[in-house]
Amino acid sequence: MPDRHNAGSTPPVTQRATAGESGWARFRRSPLFTLLVLVVTAVVVIAGVWLVNHHDESDEAGITSVQVSGGAGKLVEVGQQAPDFAAATIDGQTVTLSELRGHPVWLVFEATWCAACRSEAPDIEEAYQHGRRAGLETVGVYLSEDSDAVQRYVNTLGLTYSQVPDAGSRIAGSFGVMGIPSHVFIDADGVVQVAHPGALSAGQMISEVNRLTGQG
Repeated sequence: MPDRHNAGSTPPVTQRATAGESGWARFRRSPLFTLLVLVVTAVVVIAGVWLVNHHDESDEAGITSVQVSGGAGKLVEVGQQAPDFAAATIDGQTVTLSELRGHPVWLVFEATWCAACRSEAPDIEEAYQHGRRAGLETVGVYLSEDSDAVQRYVNTLGLTYSQVPDAGSRIAGSFGVMGIPSHVFIDADGVVQVAHPGALSAGQMISEVNRLTGQG
């Protein structure tokens, strides 16, 4: 006959396994652990979304201004006569700002290595084509660049407005350029109407060109 006393005194296997389970294992099966996982997951997701958005905003901020050394500390003031300059273009022509009187002028301070400048270049070309019918002169001024680098850049992007390498950043210095891209819009009398440090959207470009040239 089976020993009922011995059989009844032996705990079930599952009870022994539970009794021998570690505190960590029990915690992992608890509702508190599940809640903790959900909270951590939510925090990670929110942080990821914030980082992506912040990165996009940083990229946009990055194209607003790339700091350059040697600037005068403040971009040329609106309402004053634009500093005159004479410089050779990559085509061997000479651009003299004072000789462009009678034409509205858009100066774009940029560089071939500047990602923001490259990004807005097609919009500049389009706005220039829009404004040239009303006599707009557009000049790209390339800080610390030589003709060969600018020529390759222009050929790649298909730019048709005047391009001036500013090897010693002399022109940029006279206009107080501290970052690129920077935009200076000058009226037909040679007076600075807009001095904008940073990138412009396509819409802003067209708006400024229309205002400068009197187009609707």
